[in-house]
Amino acid sequence: MGGNPDVVVLNNVTYHLSELSAEEKFRIEHLKYHEDHKGHEKMHLEMFLVALVSLLFCQLVLMFWKKRHFRSYQLVTLIAMWLVPFIYSVLAEFPRFIFVWVLFSLTTGVMVYLASKRRISTTTPR
Repeated sequence: MGGNPDVVVLNNVTYHLSELSAEEKFRIEHLKYHEDHKGHEKMHLEMFLVALVSLLFCQLVLMFWKKRHFRSYQLVTLIAMWLVPFIYSVLAEFPRFIFVWVLFSLTTGVMVYLASKRRISTTTPR
């Protein structure tokens, strides 16, 4: 209501916070908070149910995708599991993790390249 922040109206009673002790001021502000947020319990329950139903739906979609299109599921999850940590570490600015991730990716790439040759070299690790 944009009025004086020192004045709180609660149950048709006006309180001047500057005239109250710290304990009374805290109690009045706490009561005001509860009055302002009255009725939000139903909204929180609805938000929880929407999140739960969404989680179950997404899990079912993933299960059916894996069952019906296994190769694309494997490819997408492989790429996601490889890129998502890198993206998060770039956004969070973790240079050590980025360095280790690049080193690991290069090493893995070299091993895959060596193992995919027509004739496997004797120096390729087992």
